[in-house]
Amino acid sequence: MNKKLHFGAALLPLALALSACSGGQPTADNATPKHPAWLYVIDDVSSSARVQGDDLFGRGVRARAVEAVTQLKLGDRVQLIEAGSLQADRLVAHPLIKTGYHLSLAKARRELAGQIEGVAQRTQASGGDGTTNIIATIANLKPDCASGRTDIKINSDGVESSAAFDAGKAMAQGKPVSLPPPATPFLRGCRVEFIGFGVVSDSSESGGQLLPSRELEALRKGWSDYLTAAGASEVTFTSLI
Repeated sequence: MNKKLHFGAALLPLALALSACSGGQPTADNATPKHPAWLYVIDDVSSSARVQGDDLFGRGVRARAVEAVTQLKLGDRVQLIEAGSLQADRLVAHPLIKTGYHLSLAKARRELAGQIEGVAQRTQASGGDGTTNIIATIANLKPDCASGRTDIKINSDGVESSAAFDAGKAMAQGKPVSLPPPATPFLRGCRVEFIGFGVVSDSSESGGQLLPSRELEALRKGWSDYLTAAGASEVTFTSLI
């Protein structure tokens, strides 16, 4: 399979959140698909995550994830799940958003935006979780990649901090980020994008700072290796800073 890896950093305009999106009327390009695709949004709710912030960066990350709904077709599905500590409410996904003739893409986009903003408000109020279990969250989600059009958006700095592996500790010691390899290529056919990748907290009010280049490259390689081994057809790292 042809696999592509991308690494980019771009500032997402705040106006993206207000941009026009597709209506729900069926057309030749927007007909109900025979096999629905999924848009999965994995939202990092750990205390170190900058993606939940009430600032330009945090709002930009959430807007980019929501905007992905406009790439779907009627009949496709959207699912939001939180990644933080390994506790029951984190492993239960938010209510399924199933597009169709009674739920247009525009309405689905608004529903996802409401869910994501609700998560941000709760995380800001609680201070966030103490660990970041991204790998366990993806594995528990069991994504449906059969359509070949499924996207997984991971709103996170990508710094896995779990019982299985502590990426922050490895980078601080100058070691490779060697994430535990997947048992099977369970993401075969899925595209994966990290949004807010490598942006960590700092002491300013700017919304965070990008990791030093050496650490950023180690983290990128660690996730590239893991997601490629898991079968992802395309992997993109977007920092938005």
